[in-house]
Amino acid sequence: MFCVSPICQVRRLLQSTLAERTPSVALLYPRYQLMSDTLVFSVLTWLPYSPDQKLERLGVWDPRVFTSLSELFQNRFQSLGGKTVRVSSDDDDAPLLFLDKNNEFQGTCKTILDVLSDWLNFTYTLTNGAPDYKWGSEERGAWVGLLGEVYKGKKDLAINYFTITYERWHYFDTSVSYLTQGFGFAIAKPAPSPAWHSLVYPFSWRVWAAVGGVLLATCSAFCIIFYLQPHSNVGSLPYAPAYILKGLVNQSVNKVPSEWSLRVFLGAWWVAVYVIVSAFTGNLMAVLTVPLYPRWIHTVDDLANSDYRLCMVDYGEFVPRALVVSSDAALRTLASRLDKVPVTEDGHGGQEACVHLVLTNTNAHIESYDYMKLVYSALDLRDKIYFMKEQIFESNLAFIFRKHTPWILTFNKGLRRLVESGLIQKWHTDILQKYYKTKAESEEGSSPRPLALAHLYGAFFTLGLGVVLAVLVLILECKLGIGVAPRV
Repeated sequence: MFCVSPICQVRRLLQSTLAERTPSVALLYPRYQLMSDTLVFSVLTWLPYSPDQKLERLGVWDPRVFTSLSELFQNRFQSLGGKTVRVSSDDDDAPLLFLDKNNEFQGTCKTILDVLSDWLNFTYTLTNGAPDYKWGSEERGAWVGLLGEVYKGKKDLAINYFTITYERWHYFDTSVSYLTQGFGFAIAKPAPSPAWHSLVYPFSWRVWAAVGGVLLATCSAFCIIFYLQPHSNVGSLPYAPAYILKGLVNQSVNKVPSEWSLRVFLGAWWVAVYVIVSAFTGNLMAVLTVPLYPRWIHTVDDLANSDYRLCMVDYGEFVPRALVVSSDAALRTLASRLDKVPVTEDGHGGQEACVHLVLTNTNAHIESYDYMKLVYSALDLRDKIYFMKEQIFESNLAFIFRKHTPWILTFNKGLRRLVESGLIQKWHTDILQKYYKTKAESEEGSSPRPLALAHLYGAFFTLGLGVVLAVLVLILECKLGIGVAPRV
């Protein structure tokens, strides 16, 4: 800023609204030196949060003194001088911000503000939510919720789960990103399949069909070779497939045909059968002690093609509108099946209504990924649901400031240092590890667990089926006289 008149209201200029919103300001105004009666320009600036509220004199303009912009434009916000920063926040946004057992604020955002407040010398106040219980969006030309408080000037910045979007960037100042996260889906675990499914699960249906086809072809080929032998007994031909079937069920053969062609055929078949039986037995042992579940949904396309609806608390997040205008057909399909539940003051702000719909196996719950996992952990329901691996609208989290906040550059400098040093990610991970684990997870963990009766249903079912088949084969052999020694 320049004054061209010796009569200049320096303090009024530097304390004007425009100068207040400018991160770096230098004012040059003319004055005469008394001794030489020459005109010089004094360089001044003003530190808005300086305790003494005095003008800062940088000296007399001289190109040899002010050789760089950093020397001319001083950082006016190295310290906020104990200013109280009014923060718009919501206490139900774990792990970013939440209340602990002592009803005190905790979370990643709280830790960031604690560190930066010590560095920039400011204090701050938090809120438990917006007066209208909204998150922050533009409705009918006016901003509401947490962002509405910032836009109206009642608060200086908003924290919590706010991503950088074009709309927010247009109406607010955004800090540098401190975390990257998206919205995930929670779905109820399907009921276990019947126990008998465990017997066929080790092989896919295509493999079972191939084994059946090979079995029929092998039996037919063996019967043909058996029939073509010079000394073949036509009366024993119906019992020839027993050689093939015994190998498939891992049974021994008392007597091997003497013909070399039959022996070569059986040897090749038994080698193939050994591979099939070993693979089946190994997979069967792996699945008998674990309940068998139907195929889970892991992609957005699978979710869109299913009968599930979506559920989300209507707290003013951008997700419902983004689903409608998305260029992805699957997301637009999910938007047509989105059920919104109202915000409440109790519990988790209405999330319980979506949790109930998830447990009835009619809806999938959509919410910010880490927060949703902590909600289900707090409700001790992690063993009844699972989280899809795919996330949507994954973007950068940032603090939202009033437009033209002058000290945001210094704030960003400190925030960038915390990000690049990895401290924010570590704080976030530590909070998740502390509050993410449920009792069920701590019991399961990685320690060995004894087998319970429920784990052995498949084994006993297989044992019973084997006994029944053995009895039927014994009765059949006795009636047909197979394996009975001839009378002397």
